[in-house]
Amino acid sequence: VQRFCTLMHELRARPKGHVAYMREAWENPNDNSVRVTFDKLVKFEPEFGTDLSTAMRRPIFTFGKETILELKFTNKFPIWFLELVRTFNLQRSGAAKYADGVTTWGVEKLIMESQMVPISVKNSRSFIDFKLGDQ
Repeated sequence: VQRFCTLMHELRARPKGHVAYMREAWENPNDNSVRVTFDKLVKFEPEFGTDLSTAMRRPIFTFGKETILELKFTNKFPIWFLELVRTFNLQRSGAAKYADGVTTWGVEKLIMESQMVPISVKNSRSFIDFKLGDQ
């Protein structure tokens, strides 16, 4: 976290978007070699402040009503993953929650909205920024 905050401060990086979704995750109780997640209700909205609020005022649903299934494994592809893919005729595709949210919202629209943010929000400093600035 400290490294992230340092880079954020050095690069003058600021938030541009807020992504939220409901995740259901399943994993092997003995190790983390296999994990299955379902991400649904993926939402995006512009966010330019650093208050870390979970509230969203005007989100869009990036993937509509679609649920994203992620099959993750570390060493060997489990046979039952293959059976799952075949049984349900699953297709591999990308689902970049942030990037697709920005694209769905509209890159130009997001840039315009970021330029219209009041100076007080653009220059607001989070508690972490404040501490970094005083070290």
